[in-house]
Amino acid sequence: MSLRNGIQLICYPNRIGQDLKDLKTVVDTHLSDAICGLHILPFFPSNADNGFSPLTHKEVDPAFGNWDDIEALSAEYDLCVDLTVNHISDESPEFTDFIAKGFDSEYAELFVHVDKFGDISPDDMAKIHIRKEKEPFREVTLANGDTTRVWCTFTEQQIDLNYESELAYRLMEGYIAFLTGKGVKLLRLDAFGYTTKRIGTSCFLVEPEVYRILDWINEVAYKHGAECLPEVHDHTSYQYAIARRNMHPYGFALPPLLLYSLLDANSVYLKNWLRMCPR
Repeated sequence: MSLRNGIQLICYPNRIGQDLKDLKTVVDTHLSDAICGLHILPFFPSNADNGFSPLTHKEVDPAFGNWDDIEALSAEYDLCVDLTVNHISDESPEFTDFIAKGFDSEYAELFVHVDKFGDISPDDMAKIHIRKEKEPFREVTLANGDTTRVWCTFTEQQIDLNYESELAYRLMEGYIAFLTGKGVKLLRLDAFGYTTKRIGTSCFLVEPEVYRILDWINEVAYKHGAECLPEVHDHTSYQYAIARRNMHPYGFALPPLLLYSLLDANSVYLKNWLRMCPR
């Protein structure tokens, strides 16, 4: 059954009750007539950023439940799940294998190796769109004692994936196939704008590379019966570009505009946005 056009509840797996079983009980009891879908924020094993540093997308953190709980929810509600496309945990099997074996690891090219870019000038650094106070790189020590640097946009635990390598696409396709097999209908593409690394640019939403990656993910999702919801904090022109590619733009503008309208009794700005926002 295709994704329905209706209200979705966005929630963490353990903040409406203690776990996924409690979440289902509350939703079934109190909200089943009001919503048709659930966006459950990351329930995967993770070591940072409230779940957004997944070790894998193929396991449920035991603290939240198991795949039976996810499938029970997906049987009754349209399920939206986060697909973290930009990075993976430094405790993931892939990264720990790289640390153990270095560049002999089968996963070595899965990560963005900073030193391969050569000298990065201060001007180049100033252009990079960063998410922390320091440069988005991390020095790591391999098991043999050698050191190297990997790209790390967010926390030190979140290691960026290399979309110049077939390995990144293979990893994502495996995740998409697995999640859709569990009943997921909508994939929220977390932090996709940071997947593009080109020195001399902002390394954020770099065109046309970012749309090649997005189009590929969307094509794979459709092949497996799901749709995509790319998440981007930036100018509304990107939302139009996403909508033109047969994907749902994430409407970050709507909640604050709605709150402003209610608190100020002024709907001018909300109505303006509703007139112009992608459909």
